[in-house]
Amino acid sequence: MLNNKLLSERLMVKSVEGGPINRLKTYFRPYICPMNLLLSFIGREDRLLDIGCGSGQFALLAAEFCRPVSITGIEVSAVLIEHAKRLFQNGNYETKIEFSLYNGTDLPEFVTQASIVSVIDVLHHIPKDLQISFLQQLYLKMSPGATLLLKDIDGASAWVWFNKFHDLLLGGGPGNEFALAAITKECLRIGFTIEHVVKTRMYWYDHYLLALKKAPSTTAP
Repeated sequence: MLNNKLLSERLMVKSVEGGPINRLKTYFRPYICPMNLLLSFIGREDRLLDIGCGSGQFALLAAEFCRPVSITGIEVSAVLIEHAKRLFQNGNYETKIEFSLYNGTDLPEFVTQASIVSVIDVLHHIPKDLQISFLQQLYLKMSPGATLLLKDIDGASAWVWFNKFHDLLLGGGPGNEFALAAITKECLRIGFTIEHVVKTRMYWYDHYLLALKKAPSTTAP
């Protein structure tokens, strides 16, 4: 498995837009977010959709270390989309890479083209009353057999308050973190099957990663 130190060092050689705070958030994120675990699920035959792609750091690491067929990032911030596009400037990648603005409400139809959908530390930024409907809409639009990588902060952990302070300081406000047991129950109710559950702590951040699959369509004999 890839080493998060290596991933951070790879990001540090790239020119990141958005000022010193954004650069620090980008360069050091692999130390507080299990990027290496997420990347381990992506293969060369995959088509990755990264929802809430931010400045494109996960897309960059996926392009360089996993080389899937395509990567599409969507984000609600036009500024971050431009940062992501600039991150890929002057690069020569086998992977087809695109970034699109997302209105935060209606998931695009090209969700159906993805074999893997990543939602990394996005769910807790969605208003509490819209979180489940977001996952339901995503499930309906995903292709049968596609995988959802849902990575977030475990709301049941006592350490969750460090993440709330982090978001208050750098993200505009505290988040709405789900407990792992509760989000697992909701995902099963929606229709996902659970392939992997990973819990890990990095410094004072307690993470969960769910690898969820939409059941393949069945053909009558």
